[in-house]
Amino acid sequence: MEHVTPIYNFTVQQDGNYSKFIYKKTPVSYMAALPLCIYTFLPAIGVASIFHPDSAGSAIFAWGFSMAVLSAGIVFVINYFRKSGEFKISKTTIIANDKTYQLDHVSFFVIKDPSGAYMNNSTIIVQGMHSPLSMAGNVANLSNSMGNVARESKKALQKYINDAGYKIVIRYGQKEIAIAQSLGELEAESLFDKVTEIAGYTKSK
Repeated sequence: MEHVTPIYNFTVQQDGNYSKFIYKKTPVSYMAALPLCIYTFLPAIGVASIFHPDSAGSAIFAWGFSMAVLSAGIVFVINYFRKSGEFKISKTTIIANDKTYQLDHVSFFVIKDPSGAYMNNSTIIVQGMHSPLSMAGNVANLSNSMGNVARESKKALQKYINDAGYKIVIRYGQKEIAIAQSLGELEAESLFDKVTEIAGYTKSK
C-alpha cells in the first residue's frame, strides 16, 4: 500500500523553546500574464521591431511573441521577489519581523483575505478589492477605445494577485500585526491551523 506524503507550504523547526516556521509565499499564477498583455502590447512593438520582420505575418508573430514573453517576465519578476518568510512561536511569545510579541496580549489570530476582511470559518467576505500593482492604476492612460478591455484586464489581474494575497494576523493590544503574508487561501489555512495549534488556540465556532 502506498503512503501519501502530505504537502505543506511551510516547515517547522525546533529552536530552543520556539517552533520556527519557514513558509513559502504563494506564487502569482502565470495566468496573470494574459491580462498583463494590455500593458505590454506597446512595448512589444518596439521589441518586435528589433527582429526586422520581413512580412506582415512575421511582424504579427514577433509582436505577439514579444508581448507574451514580456508579460510572463513580469510575473516571473513578481514571483522572484516573493521570498520565503519566517517567524517563531512558543507558548508565551511570538517573534515576527524582528519583534517580540507576548501571547498574553494577543487577543486573537485570524486570516485576512486580500480585501482586508476576516475569514470566518473559511467563508470569504469579499469587499472592495484593490491591486498592489501600481500598473493596474494606469488603465486611464490607455486610449478610450481600449477602455472596456483595459477594465476587464484590470479585474482579471487583480484576481490572480489577490489569489495569493491572504495573510495571518494577530491582534496585539490595539494593533493588528501580520506574521505571515502573500499566501494562497489553502496555504494560509494550513499554516493558520498549525500556528494556532502550537499557540494553544482553537478556532472560533
